Amino acid sequence: YQINNINSTFSCGCMIDREKLLRVIIMQYKLSHSSLDTERFQGVLIKYDLNDTVCQSQPGVCSCTVRCAGKGRGSGQGQCKRGTISVFQSGKINITGCTQLHQLHTMYEFINSVLVTHFQTVYLRVGFM
Repeated sequence: YQINNINSTFSCGCMIDREKLLRVIIMQYKLSHSSLDTERFQGVLIKYDLNDTVCQSQPGVCSCTVRCAGKGRGSGQGQCKRGTISVFQSGKINITGCTQLHQLHTMYEFINSVLVTHFQTVYLRVGFM
């Protein structure tokens, strides 16, 4: 057998300002394939490239010397595996597209680190009337 997809869902425990999170992800982490289009999908779609053997100077960003589509096995030149982290305003987070548990762990650690580091920016303060 071959594992083709591992998914995970968890909650970060607070509301998230999706627009501010997207800005942080693109500007500070250079994950330019990420997006937010609330007409089509309510979560921030963070595209994260994984590669065990190609040194990634910026975590989650493909460093292959040949053009990489993100559909590889996650090891070697041109073989990045692109996973997706979906972050919703409710604080629920989905991680999809992994084929190995260490890939899931890497993306889990990444998004948790981002949320902790940028908590003051991405935390959604909801006012009560």
